Amino acid sequence: MIKKLLALIVGFGCFSVAYAQNPTVDTMAFTQKVRYAVDYYNRNISEQSEIYNGTEYNFLPRATKGSPYLEDRFEFTNANIKYNDTWYNDVSILYDAFKDVLVATQPVNQAQYILHKEYLAEFYLFGHHFVHLNAMSSDNASINDGYYDQLYAGKTVVICKYSKIKTETVTAQGIEVVFDDKQSFFIKKGATIYSVNSKGSVLNAFKDKKKELNTYLSRNNIDYKNNKGLAIARLAAYYDQISK
Repeated sequence: MIKKLLALIVGFGCFSVAYAQNPTVDTMAFTQKVRYAVDYYNRNISEQSEIYNGTEYNFLPRATKGSPYLEDRFEFTNANIKYNDTWYNDVSILYDAFKDVLVATQPVNQAQYILHKEYLAEFYLFGHHFVHLNAMSSDNASINDGYYDQLYAGKTVVICKYSKIKTETVTAQGIEVVFDDKQSFFIKKGATIYSVNSKGSVLNAFKDKKKELNTYLSRNNIDYKNNKGLAIARLAAYYDQISK
């Protein structure tokens, strides 16, 4: 696609050079032609971009409570994504945390497509940095293939998996559908993965520095219960710092 855009710009540029009356007109004409080429690309060629060649996405009916989407945000939001080793900015996306798929809206025909997970390496959304990880396991825990919020990435890595639990209840009025949020935290130290939830499980993952980390929590007034992800990330960063 980029080659097509460059071909358009070169073509229009040659045209403007051939027919311009003076250098000033030549520059203005070339600028206008470049703008036209970019606009043409955005309107037409970009419609066939590699991003929009996945399976068409079908929306689920509205639930009684909650939704399948991250932070229950139904609207498409512009985000930066790294797809097939190329960064794309301001792509209109929606994260279905129930199916663990990222959905993009084609800018011309407004159709929705599921992005191919094997090509989507990372993306930024709502202040989160998501990375695609392949399934991996160790003696302590394992993770499934999917998108994970990367909370900290040093020698130690902290990630969070956001998911949705769907329950259906039959009532006199029909079927009630509820989506509940779930967060699963993991710490990766070398080749070992730890599934952590309580403060105790986090400290056990760093048991060789458990005393120092307890002191760090107290001195810095870190509230583990109210912001678990931030607390784990700070503990991991401090662990890396004192383990050098």
